[in-house]
Amino acid sequence: MGRRFNLNSWLRAAIAGVMLSGGVALAQMYSSNDYLGAKFDLGTFELCQMYGCKALSTSPAGDGAFQSLQLLRLDVKLGLSLSPSHSIMGIQAVTPADNAGASAFLIRLIERSFGKQYTAAALEECYRRIPANATAFKLLTDDHYGVECFVRTAGGQKFQGLRVYFDF
Repeated sequence: MGRRFNLNSWLRAAIAGVMLSGGVALAQMYSSNDYLGAKFDLGTFELCQMYGCKALSTSPAGDGAFQSLQLLRLDVKLGLSLSPSHSIMGIQAVTPADNAGASAFLIRLIERSFGKQYTAAALEECYRRIPANATAFKLLTDDHYGVECFVRTAGGQKFQGLRVYFDF
């Protein structure tokens, strides 16, 4: 009987290889994540349990789907990139730029996705480093995973956001 393929073990090994080969050092990146790679279920998704959620839309995206959610007790919209088996492959969080509670939420999103500690100063630095002619800056990145902060303007209002993802 052949050995079964274990995605978690494969991801840990792949990430360890990237870290050893000079990639971004993300200690415990995948082994301690709670969000990326987990199966999405609206009723049990931790962010929905913490803040309340309203499902806005679900649309096909490649082989998987894109699920849009509104957090009810925090002015944050989430977009989840889901694999065909409904594993979370990426999370995009968008909030008004003047949302006072957003920074703590976005830092927690990074920590719970990659197991790396972040400070408010590190997140602020990400936004400061967005080039004048661009809308995003990749805080942590490799070919297959990353954290990207971004800014947008819509209807005269400024928004900020964060995208965490992997695409193995």
